[in-house]
Amino acid sequence: MDLAATLITKGAMLNMDAVNSPQSDALSMAKPPTLLTDLPRYAWNRQTRYWHESRMTRMHKHREGARSDIIGVEAIYSSDLEPTWRNMVHLDDLPWLRHHKVQGLTIFPFS
Repeated sequence: MDLAATLITKGAMLNMDAVNSPQSDALSMAKPPTLLTDLPRYAWNRQTRYWHESRMTRMHKHREGARSDIIGVEAIYSSDLEPTWRNMVHLDDLPWLRHHKVQGLTIFPFS
């Protein structure tokens, strides 16, 4: 595919059917596929658990600080040099916020 992309960028005309299916003539003459039923069983090793968890997921699951209504939770991408918090504000989660109104609009305190 890299070769095909390079040739196209150089202005060459390519037959994309030939690029994507180089053996299309051989496949058309072959017999249709059949289901293989006599394959040997694979000896699975179920003793070892393989689990890869990203740093972000691990930090999200094991965060230390509690959630604050004002600043939210410490972001998983936060650092000691640049602490960052993340908060999603919903009126259903913060019923006291409905009483903070200016000219009929609900506003967040300190904003």
